[in-house]
Amino acid sequence: MQATRQEDMSHSGQLRAPVREETSATTAERGVAAIIMPLTNQMIDVQLRARPHRDMNQPDYPSREAAQRYRREIHDTLESMRNSSVPEMSARAWPDGLDRVILEWLPLRVRTRNCLQNGRLMEGDNPLTVSELYRIPNFGRKSLADLLFAVDDFLEKCIEHSRQGRQQDSVVGDKAVNTSRMQSLPDTYEITDTSWERLGKILIPLFAAMSELEGVECLIDLLSPECVELAREIGVASEIEELLIDEIIESNPGPVAILLLRLKSQIDKFTPRESEVVRYRMMSESPKTLESVAETFEVTRERIRQIQNNAERKIRMAFGKEMEIIVSVLKKRLGHVAKESEVDYQLEKILPADRGFATIIFRRMLLDEMNLTLDSGVFLSKQAECELGEMRANARKLADDVGLIDKQEFTECLPRKEWERFWPWLCERCELFDFFGSLGSRDSGKARVKAALISIGCPATSEEVARICGFSVNSTRSHLSVIPSVVKADKDRWGLRE
Repeated sequence: MQATRQEDMSHSGQLRAPVREETSATTAERGVAAIIMPLTNQMIDVQLRARPHRDMNQPDYPSREAAQRYRREIHDTLESMRNSSVPEMSARAWPDGLDRVILEWLPLRVRTRNCLQNGRLMEGDNPLTVSELYRIPNFGRKSLADLLFAVDDFLEKCIEHSRQGRQQDSVVGDKAVNTSRMQSLPDTYEITDTSWERLGKILIPLFAAMSELEGVECLIDLLSPECVELAREIGVASEIEELLIDEIIESNPGPVAILLLRLKSQIDKFTPRESEVVRYRMMSESPKTLESVAETFEVTRERIRQIQNNAERKIRMAFGKEMEIIVSVLKKRLGHVAKESEVDYQLEKILPADRGFATIIFRRMLLDEMNLTLDSGVFLSKQAECELGEMRANARKLADDVGLIDKQEFTECLPRKEWERFWPWLCERCELFDFFGSLGSRDSGKARVKAALISIGCPATSEEVARICGFSVNSTRSHLSVIPSVVKADKDRWGLRE
């Protein structure tokens, strides 16, 4: 995904698609809707047929004239919701005379439906005001918008089907197994209604983020196996497989592209001296000291520090919700402990291929925001650093009279299993030595000969132990004789005290 995509340059830090016209959907949305709408309707029918049987009649769908009158009644409230303004409490939210039985068939959110059921408003045809709906527990602005948009979509379809001379029962669908809502749709489905516009504003930023952060290329990769199987049965699977995420999101940027654009804008505000200080102090693998940079510019060390702080402040002004999203994804992917090569690989996956000024700064700031510490080729989170200290303390507690540690006991003390992936590195950082299968907290002759005796697994002579540890027989015998936990098993053999 190119970093040149246009963005909403607002500094609110919110990830969102660029503002588009409210009255029409994009070409990509129309293409997606034309394929997805039949699948969506078929899935709804499957769910409806799976519900327990209810003893209820099909709703009486209004005529064209009645539907137009109902839309006029809720028009002002609907416009308030579309314009993100607060509707009057006395405004009409449900038209007078419209049977609320249709609520069972409208695609409402679960929360909206539950609120209406709890408020005993799923039946009846009396008018309802905004105030009456707001008195229902948990029924808020989102639920009101959900209800109004669903009703408006329903009435619009009633008018359209009436105009085409269709029967009333083809507007919403039939519960019979052989009659699906997919079959009741017009032959050419025009994506001009508010629901698809709202859906596009929700899904396009999500798809853009999935493309950048997860490497998703096709729409079908985002669908569940059950949904893909149903798509095959309906006959739209091939069309879905051909839908590329880049085609759907068009020029809408994901969080990485948005942040890079914003960062480049801030970098353009750098003074020449700020740019040079950033190159010396933040972009180099071996940053120059403040004193060295100060000598280059013939100013004081304190002045260079001030210039760097000012540049970093400008850089951080580009941060927002996008940085939080990217950092959160990377942290979950990497865990608390990760090899340097693993971190580099994950960063390469999301960053542009170019190694420009902004990209290098972005990479550096990402590492800072993840709050990871590099220790001998391994990145550690703050929690991992604390755990490392605890493991060192546990190693000292587990050490016996010569400093040997039972490997299994130490492994059981690890805070999490992912530490086992870093076993050689962990032993080095805990200052542990490997003596013939045993761990040692110090490298001593006593530790070596006892570890050799343990590795044999039974009482052994000084000669047998000496062959393993590499000492002379006399030296081995001297070490064994002064270890409290080692005793004579018989005249010639040594064993461990029980």
